[in-house]
Amino acid sequence: MTYTWPIHYPSNCPPDPHTELVGNYYRLVYCNILRKRDFLSRYERNKKEDTCLKRSISLFSEIQDAKSILLQYPKFRYRYIAKIHLPGKHGIIHKTSQNNNSHHEWWIPINIDPMHYSCNSITGPY
Repeated sequence: MTYTWPIHYPSNCPPDPHTELVGNYYRLVYCNILRKRDFLSRYERNKKEDTCLKRSISLFSEIQDAKSILLQYPKFRYRYIAKIHLPGKHGIIHKTSQNNNSHHEWWIPINIDPMHYSCNSITGPY
């Protein structure tokens, strides 16, 4: 699948190896009502962080790993977890975890609205 990426992506971004994004994933969000800011990359929130990885957003393929992050790091303590169902052709992911959890990075192509694929299944805060 060929995607069109935002113009602020550096060359060779997203990196190899990567896979198509298909299935259910979990995202840490700010409240029980989804907003656009819940799907901004670190680059979009802070333009000083200028790497390919900062253009992606974090997802988990296992809800238990998302819950674990909420409990482990105080800055996430009052976040919620949104379930996102992606049927394919919605970008690519790259598994980034070093400790065998289900953390992935998602690069979102132009014309894909992640809020459209988010389920009303939001749990929390934890």
